[in-house]
Amino acid sequence: MDENKRIIIIELSTKNIKRGKIPVSLISNTLRSVQVVAYQLGNSRIEREPSIPGPYSAMLKRELELFFMKAEPGSLTATIELAEKEATLFPDFPDFAEKVIEDMHYVIKGIKEEKSDLIQKYIPYPAYRKRILTELNQILPPKKADYEVAFKFGEFPSIPNIERPTDAQIQAYVGHFKEEIKGKPKEAIINARCLARLKEDGSVDKIVDILNYELFEEVDLRPFRTLEIQWQNRKFILRKELACDVRKEDSIIIIEYEPLKIRVFNFSREEAISDFSEEFAFLWDNYVLESDKKLTQDAISLKNTIKSLVERIEKI
Repeated sequence: MDENKRIIIIELSTKNIKRGKIPVSLISNTLRSVQVVAYQLGNSRIEREPSIPGPYSAMLKRELELFFMKAEPGSLTATIELAEKEATLFPDFPDFAEKVIEDMHYVIKGIKEEKSDLIQKYIPYPAYRKRILTELNQILPPKKADYEVAFKFGEFPSIPNIERPTDAQIQAYVGHFKEEIKGKPKEAIINARCLARLKEDGSVDKIVDILNYELFEEVDLRPFRTLEIQWQNRKFILRKELACDVRKEDSIIIIEYEPLKIRVFNFSREEAISDFSEEFAFLWDNYVLESDKKLTQDAISLKNTIKSLVERIEKI
């Protein structure tokens, strides 16, 4: 398996910024926008109806969460990558996340080469084109900016000196459409990028259009990832990272790991993780340590799955 397919390299190079320094806000905004674009491209690839509001799915967060790996000398060359690819019988077959990396390459290539047909091919939904292009427009430098940006996605060639598309170009890429929000209206706290009309004093007079939004998450709903599970006086050292879905329903945090049929819930992420660890230890004691003669065929299959995950157990 070639892990290079799961890497994104972002190079921010300065022109006139004194001593080649890069503002922290530019770095953080760029990394945040790349993550948002990955999620939006994922939504487009699974053909989620754009008009349906709501947070990104647990599956998207698990598959497309990006991790900052390193920054190299120069102005700034940042390497970010997807989580380790899950074990599969077809290790050389591109998975969902790798296809999203490919989509990102061709969208950026389409912007660089001003090819609307390429952008429309890889983002079929006009609503997603609007959201993704609006997000990218926040981080791509305009003409005569004092910095340049280049991207490299997976094993594709680097795309240097990408400039911000004009409003007219974005409109041409997106096309004409009317986006309708489905479902019953409800109140929610959101993070949004808006087009607004301002008063002379700089305060907001009127929101003209909402360009992109996502629900504000007051709790940590990142996937739960771990290489070890600790319960009481034992620590299970795993062969590879476990990635579990995390979501919120009403006031309850739910953590799930489908291969082991584990589903736990509690009022906080920390308590749910503790419950997950207890459940994992329970499965080990009642399946792995049990004789096959006392288990059903399904239970034996579950036993083998658990055993394959654990490299060793340490006493603590």
